[in-house]
Amino acid sequence: TTPVGGTPAPPGALSLLIFGGCGQLGRCIVESFKADGHTVVTVDFRVSDIADRTVRLSGGDAEIDDVVKELGELGVRYDAVVCVAGGFRFGNVHSATLMADCMKMAKYNMQSALAASHVAANYLKPGGLLVLTGASAVAHGGTPALMAYG
Repeated sequence: TTPVGGTPAPPGALSLLIFGGCGQLGRCIVESFKADGHTVVTVDFRVSDIADRTVRLSGGDAEIDDVVKELGELGVRYDAVVCVAGGFRFGNVHSATLMADCMKMAKYNMQSALAASHVAANYLKPGGLLVLTGASAVAHGGTPALMAYG
């Protein structure tokens, strides 16, 4: 495997693509894999100071096509594509901003998972792993103040 920087990776090193690699959970994942000598590329709104490369998002509606193109130009096939991007909105069905909050939730969560899946379909190695994370809050009872979980 040749990482994005061009220096050959150590034997057994993995190539990982992390959507949301600059967030709280994403940064921990990037740090862990980098500490073990793996190559990590992030897709995020911010540039990672620890990943080998960041494909930076601007927030445009159709930009995933540009992301897929840029990732293709890197010439990397990934052992794993991990999506930890997402977010939540406070509020519930009584909220005056219900529809706007729901649309933001869809963009934060469903679009990032769909984008990661699309990228995995194009650049994941055979037998590679696609990871789409979720929140365990919903399994532990109701969260009426957090629209994302119900």
